[in-house]
Amino acid sequence: AELAEWLRATTGAVAPVGGGTRLHLGAPLAAESYTAVDLTGLSRIVDHAVDDLTITVEAGVTLAALQERLAAHQQWIPLDPPRPECATVGGLLATAAWGPLRPWGETPRRHLIGLTVLDGAGVARRAGGRVVKNVAGYDMMKLHTGALGTLGIIVEATFRVHPRPEQEVLHLGCASSLDALMDLATRLTRSDLEPAVFVAMDSRHAAELGVTPNRFMPLGIAVGFLGFREDVAWREEQLFEMATEAGVKLEHRLVDADAAGFRARLVLPPLPGATKLRAAALPTQSAALLQPTLVLAAELTGTQSPEMFVMYPSLGQLRVAIPADVTLTGAHLTQVRAAVERMGGHLLVERSPAVSTGEFDPWGSPGDGAPLMAGLKTALDPARRFNPGRFAGGI
Repeated sequence: AELAEWLRATTGAVAPVGGGTRLHLGAPLAAESYTAVDLTGLSRIVDHAVDDLTITVEAGVTLAALQERLAAHQQWIPLDPPRPECATVGGLLATAAWGPLRPWGETPRRHLIGLTVLDGAGVARRAGGRVVKNVAGYDMMKLHTGALGTLGIIVEATFRVHPRPEQEVLHLGCASSLDALMDLATRLTRSDLEPAVFVAMDSRHAAELGVTPNRFMPLGIAVGFLGFREDVAWREEQLFEMATEAGVKLEHRLVDADAAGFRARLVLPPLPGATKLRAAALPTQSAALLQPTLVLAAELTGTQSPEMFVMYPSLGQLRVAIPADVTLTGAHLTQVRAAVERMGGHLLVERSPAVSTGEFDPWGSPGDGAPLMAGLKTALDPARRFNPGRFAGGI
């Protein structure tokens, strides 16, 4: 109510802020001045219907606090973006953040069933509800999820929750080549195993996590399952057969808390000042996505592979971090984007000095959807108060 009153009494650009874990996303704000609104004070758990498997929380609740509340009832929301102790529910939804469980299909919008958003006039707009089955009008929840706070301020959300799985298992190992990795990815995709986690990483990142790649097996790999113990055991047996046939060596097995703790580390490390890229294409192009960044970084530094990466082969998703001492200009990033687009993919620059100075557009062309997106921005935020210019197409 206080925030709504403040919005009605003020004008000018507004930048909603939660835990601040992903403020580097998007273009610089297209406003000479703006007010950053700290939402972490909206930290109440409004309602937890344990038997109905729903929970309603305010936007400033951290994901860690939310999961802790649910764990007391053997429940959880299967989402694991980086830094859950800082990441807030509002920020999680605004950035559509996800983590190593993404191959299992776990994204914020999948579990969101209700949302309350304040518009520029301080009016509360609600979508969905507090029951799992609710269908009424347009699905505005999907519109706000991933919009980077450009269409309104998320103040409250309702999620569908799930019973905690009986067991979690994570297998760690090494792959001899990208071809071996993609062979395993193909086998897993064509099977009924449905791994919850399937992540590959460069040798340096793998070594820092305790996996021991070598010049014969240079890629680190992690494959995990969640579910009933008997079911997980059957999946593990099938995985070992596929890995052997593909030339992938699985060395370590972690269970339950150890597996969950290690899974949380299967993301790019913070690396202050690093340039961070996210590329996406068809799953069959996962390995090819690496080549533009590998070649470019080698040209700039004279080394074979200075960057760190995590790859989700079954999704066609790649995240790369290039250290701060490697200077990537807008021209360099244009080359990488062109190479990715030639594969039918897309490149998002999550963080770069070239972006923060306005030299390079982090999003690239929004394509044929640009007029529709601009129309939605005009309809929902006619005064362009919320994060103007941060999203694709200058929205």
